Amino acid sequence: MEPLEIIQPVEIYAKIYYVDKYDDLCEKHFKIKKIVPLKSPCWKKGLNIVLNIITVLLINYLYGFFNRLVKVMKYNECTLDEAELLGIYCNDGEFYFVELRKIDLPKVDNPDVISSQSNSSRKCFLFTFKLFSYIYNPNTKAFNSIKYSIYHTKEEIFNLMINGLNKDERIYQKYIYGECDLFFHIDSFFRALFKNTCNFFFAFQIYSMVLWSSVNYYTYASVIAALTFFDLLKKH
Repeated sequence: MEPLEIIQPVEIYAKIYYVDKYDDLCEKHFKIKKIVPLKSPCWKKGLNIVLNIITVLLINYLYGFFNRLVKVMKYNECTLDEAELLGIYCNDGEFYFVELRKIDLPKVDNPDVISSQSNSSRKCFLFTFKLFSYIYNPNTKAFNSIKYSIYHTKEEIFNLMINGLNKDERIYQKYIYGECDLFFHIDSFFRALFKNTCNFFFAFQIYSMVLWSSVNYYTYASVIAALTFFDLLKKH
């Protein structure tokens, strides 16, 4: 595997970060323009509670369309140490929220697992975006793509793994590379129903049903309602 050099300073003050190295398989439109650490201050939490009460939760319907609006209304930019999540400006023109993982790595002396560690906390910052994982590199003050090398020969793999890994090395590998598993998240019916109703096309269908019902075209309105319902079932 490719050794990772993680030398973590005590504090990180920057509020905008970039990706220094990408995986060779990362396509251009999946690449990241910039990364912004975000946290939700108490006053914005209170403001959103008030807005939800005033608008009868309709503000959340609006939030479903505009991630950039959510960023302005719910979060402030902050340092990486303070961040609750990350805002990603992607080359595809969209803005995304991703989970930031803050991990205290165990001390590892095996040079095949890690090349160097010089800070007692050994804290690292990781996130996953578009199926690629990234780790913060304090030397370049940027994020690097994590990849597990698959180009070792059989003899090299045997020499690397002949003695196995101890507990700390296994934990370290698990934190950095994750589980060797595929996870598919399937929303519940009611969550899928809520997500599918938060789009302009569904709102247009509701408007159409109300419009045709108001002029006594009940059969046509019923057909629209039935097709909408079956479409939601099919998507779930």
